[in-house]
Amino acid sequence: MARIDLDRLFAIDGGESYIIKYYPDARESFTHHLRKFKTRTENTASASLKKINGEWGVTDFGSEQKWRNAIMIAMLEEGWDYGQALRDVCAFYDYQDGAVNFAAKPRYEERPAKPDEQEGASTVVPKELTIIEIRTILTDNAWYNLGNTEESRKEKALSLFSLYHLKSLEYYTNVFQGKHLTTYSTDEYPIFYFDEGDFGKIYRPKAAHDKRFRYVGKKPAHFVHGLAQHQAFVKELKKDRYNAEAEPVNEEFQQSPEEVAKEIDRMNVKLPEIIACSGGSDAINTAALGYRVIWMNSESESLSGEDMSAILKIAEKIYNLPDIDKTGKQTGHALANKYLNLLTIWLPEKILRVDKETGKATAKDMRDYLKTHNKKDFERLMGTALPYRFWDSEYSYDDNGKMKMKFGRPLIQYKFNHVQAYNFLYMSGFARFKSERDKEGFFYVRVEGNVVRKIDAQEIKGYLHSFLKERWQYDDNVTQDLLNSMFSTNQLSISNLANLPLLDLDFQSSGPEHQYLFFPNCTWKVTKDGIDESKGINTNKYVWEDKVITYPVKDSNLPRIKKTDSMFKISRDPEGALDIEITNKDCMFFRFLINTARVHWRKELEDRQALWMTHDTPKKRETYIKDFALTEEETTRFFATRSIEEQDKYKEDHKFDIAGPLLTEQEKKEQKQHLLNRIYTIGYMMHRYKDPSRAWCVWAMDNKLSESLGDDAKSNGGSGKSLTGKVLKWIWRYNVSFSGRNPLLTKNPHIYDKVTRHTDMIIVDDCYEFLDFGFFYGDITGDMNPNPKQTQSYSIAFDESPKFWFDSNFGDRDFSESTQRRKLVTSFSDYYHENNGAYLETRQPTDDFDGKRLFYDFGPQDWNNLYNFLAWCLHFYLSCPEKVKPPMNNIQKRNLLSSMGNRFFEWAEVYFGVESKRLDKIISKRVAKDDYTNSEKIRDLSTQKFTDYCKKYAAYHGYEFNPAEYLNTQGRILREIDGVREEGIFFGTKKIDPEPAAAPGPGKPPVTNPTLFPGTPQDDEMPF
Repeated sequence: MARIDLDRLFAIDGGESYIIKYYPDARESFTHHLRKFKTRTENTASASLKKINGEWGVTDFGSEQKWRNAIMIAMLEEGWDYGQALRDVCAFYDYQDGAVNFAAKPRYEERPAKPDEQEGASTVVPKELTIIEIRTILTDNAWYNLGNTEESRKEKALSLFSLYHLKSLEYYTNVFQGKHLTTYSTDEYPIFYFDEGDFGKIYRPKAAHDKRFRYVGKKPAHFVHGLAQHQAFVKELKKDRYNAEAEPVNEEFQQSPEEVAKEIDRMNVKLPEIIACSGGSDAINTAALGYRVIWMNSESESLSGEDMSAILKIAEKIYNLPDIDKTGKQTGHALANKYLNLLTIWLPEKILRVDKETGKATAKDMRDYLKTHNKKDFERLMGTALPYRFWDSEYSYDDNGKMKMKFGRPLIQYKFNHVQAYNFLYMSGFARFKSERDKEGFFYVRVEGNVVRKIDAQEIKGYLHSFLKERWQYDDNVTQDLLNSMFSTNQLSISNLANLPLLDLDFQSSGPEHQYLFFPNCTWKVTKDGIDESKGINTNKYVWEDKVITYPVKDSNLPRIKKTDSMFKISRDPEGALDIEITNKDCMFFRFLINTARVHWRKELEDRQALWMTHDTPKKRETYIKDFALTEEETTRFFATRSIEEQDKYKEDHKFDIAGPLLTEQEKKEQKQHLLNRIYTIGYMMHRYKDPSRAWCVWAMDNKLSESLGDDAKSNGGSGKSLTGKVLKWIWRYNVSFSGRNPLLTKNPHIYDKVTRHTDMIIVDDCYEFLDFGFFYGDITGDMNPNPKQTQSYSIAFDESPKFWFDSNFGDRDFSESTQRRKLVTSFSDYYHENNGAYLETRQPTDDFDGKRLFYDFGPQDWNNLYNFLAWCLHFYLSCPEKVKPPMNNIQKRNLLSSMGNRFFEWAEVYFGVESKRLDKIISKRVAKDDYTNSEKIRDLSTQKFTDYCKKYAAYHGYEFNPAEYLNTQGRILREIDGVREEGIFFGTKKIDPEPAAAPGPGKPPVTNPTLFPGTPQDDEMPF
C-alpha cells in the first residue's frame, strides 16, 4: 500500500466525524472537552477526548485506557487490521491519491481450461512466509509474545506455523465452468493454506466472511486440527523419558521392540493442557502465547467422545475457548454440558461488539480479545475456567488405607461445590433479576437463547435433580450415591440460591424510529421504510417469554409467522390530504375495522338503495340533490331503480367497502379519514417507544350522535371500541385493564398495584360520563408511581411506563387544552350496533364473518394476516410525522352534547328553536336563565355556567354567539330590553364553517409512497 499522508487525511476535522460515526454520544464532547461519554453499555460514562498532533482520539478509562485515533477505533470496533482500518477512514473522508488503491483484493488470471484440466480441480503453490503475512494472522500481543526481536519472533512464528501446517500461498488455481482461474496473493491480500496431506483448506483472511475458506481434496467428515501433532509430541516425550530412566541390562534380558513400545505407551507423560479453539486463526494466536491448541474442521463439528478420550491420554486438562457471540455461547454451553469435566474459558463480555443494524457480532473471539489483552491477562482468565461438574468426589479409606465399601460398592464422598454449581446454573440460564415489587429486591429467571422467563426457586433445584437423573442412564460418573447426596444436601436452600448472579439484560425493543416484534420463529424490525424479517429471536435483544407474540394452537407445533405485503397503500391526493387504497382484504380484523369507519353506512346501505321510492317527486329529489350537493353522475347513480335482489347484491358486493359507489366523494373521503385515523391509532399503540412530543392516550368513542344523553347514551355501545383495544392484548401480553364504569376507580390509592416497568399497556374500558380524566394527566405525560399493596412504592420512568387506551360510550365533557393535547381521538361508526328501536336490525361482527368470532375462531392464516396488518399499521405510524385525526364534526357535537347535558339541550331546542323567534336578535340572558332553571326545577346555576352552556349550544348548531360588534369593552352585550337595561345574548344563524377533515392542507405535492412525508407540522388540537 502506498504511503498515506495522515496530516492531509485528518486535515478536515482531525477524525471527529469518523469517531462520531461509532460513538454518537461523543458529539457534544467535541465542544465540551471535559464531558465524558459512552462507547459501550455502562452505567456511568467513562470515555473522554484528547487531540494529539491534530488527531482526535478516544480514551476509555473504564476499559483498557488506551488512546485511540479514528484508525485505531476502526480496528477495535470492526476487528480489522491496520490496513483495512486505514482504507475505511480514507474512503470515509474521500481521500484522493492516484498512487493509492484502497480495496484489498487479490490478483486474478483467467484462461480457457485445457482438455486435461478436470472441472473442479484445484492446485496450490506455497511460498515462503513473510513477516507481513505472519502479522496478518497474529495480533500485536500474540506477535510480541514470541520474542524480543523481529528475527526471534519470525523464527518462532515460522516454527509455529509449520507445527500447525499453515503455509503461505503464492497462488492457487481452480477449474470452473470450463475456465482455468488463478488467484494470486499480494501483500495487501495474503492467502494461506492449512495443509493436512490428503486435503487442505485455503484461508483468505481479507475476504468476506462467507468466502474465506475453500477446501482442496476430499474433506473428511470429521477432523481435529493439531491433535496428531500433539500425539506425536507426547510420544517423543515418553521415548525421551524411557531412554533417560532405562537402566543398562544384559543383551539376553533386553525387551523386544514390541515390549518397549508397550512400556513407553504406559508411561504417564502428559501435556499440562490442550485448548480447543473455535477456528484456525484463534488457535494460532493462542498457540503464540505458548499453549498447545486444537480446532475443528468446520463450525458445525464438535468434539466427539473418541476425541475427548484421545486428548485425555496426552493432556491433564482440556479447555474449550468458544466465541462469545450467540452461536459461540450455544455451542460452548452444549459442549460443557456434554463433558462435565471440560473447562470452559469464557472471554469477557466487554470485548463483544454487535452491529446495531444486522445484529451480527463484529468482535467476539480470541483474536479480538488479544487486540486489547496480553498473555498475563489470558493466564488470569484461564484461572477462572470452570467445569460444569457441580460436585467434588473422593473415595473413602479406613485407617489401614483400605477402600471402604458400602452396599457392595466403593464408598465415595460427594460434596456440593458452590462455585462450580452456581457457574453451571448461570451458564444453564438461571439467574436473578432486579425487581422493586419483590420484598427480596429480585426474582429468579431462566434465560434460554434470548427468551427470559420468570421462575421460582423450586424450579432451579428441580433442574439440578432432573439433570443428574437423566445423566445417570449413561454417565458412569453419576451414581445413585451422588443423587442421594444432592437430594439430601442443604446447600440448595433459598438463601444459597441468592448467590446466583444478578442479570442486567437489554430488553429495549423499540426506539424513536423502530420497533422489534418477536415471534417464535422470526423477528420483525418495523421502521418507516418497511418490515425486515430475520429468523429466530434477534441476536442482541432479549424478550420476556410472555412478550413473544404467539397464538393458541391445538397441537404441539409452534406458531409460525411469515411477513406478507401491506394490505393497503397510503398516499396523498392532489390537495395534499392523505388517501388510502385497500389492496388486500384477507385479514378479518382489517375488514372489521373498515366497517367501523363506515360512518355513512345508513345512507349507503339503507337510504340510497330506495331513493327512487322515498323521493318520488321532483321537489323531494331537488331538495335531496341540493342537501348533498350531488353531481349529475351521482344523481343518476343514486336515484336508479333497484330491485330487492339488486339491493341484496350491492350489500354483498360492498360488504367491506370503505368507498362504495352510493357515497358522495366527500363521504368517501370522510370514511377514509376515519380508517386512516384508526390505522394510525393502532400503529401508535403498537409502538412501545414513549415519545415526549407524542405523549398521548388513545380515546376511543362513538361517532354517532345519541338521541338521548346521560345513562341512556349507553345505547351506542357495541360499535367495536373495546374489541379494537383488546386486539392489542394479542401483542402486548403485559397489560392491565380497569373498569371505567367504577366511580371509585380514581379514588383507589393502589390503582396501579399490578403495573410494573414491564407493563406495556393500560386499558380503561367503558369509561363513564364523569370519569376524572385529570387523575391520569401525570401518568400519561410523565413518570408513573405505583403504590403496590404491602410493598414500598416506586417510580417508573416515562419512557418505560405503559401507554393508555380509553374507550367510552359518552362524549368528552372536558374541553380543556391540558386534556385535549393528551388525547389521540379515534371514533367508531354505529355499523355494529344493538337494535334499541332506532335500527332495522342488530348487527355484530359475527354476522359479517359467517358466525366466526374474531380471534377466538382464528386459524393459523387468520393470525398471520392479523399480525401482518398490525405491523403495517405500525409502519404507517412511524412513517407519518403528523397526528392523523378523524373528521371532527360529529365528535365535537357529541362532546358538546355531553358537556352541556341533556336537560339544557332539550330546553334550548325549544327555547331557541326557529319558531321561538329568539334567533338573530338580542334577548335577555336573565329571562332565558330563569326560564331554564324554573322549567327544569334547578335551584342553583351560576350565570357563568349558563353562559358556558349557551356557547356550547351555539357551537353545536354552528351559530355565532354574541358577535363582537355587539360587545362592549368588558365583552358583554348591554341593552335596554323590554324597558330594562340588562345583559343580553345573541344567537346568529349565520353558520360557522365546521372544521374540515384532518389533513395537512393544500399546496403539498401528491405522495405515492407512505414513507415520503413532508416535514412535521405543528399539532393543531381541538379548538375548545
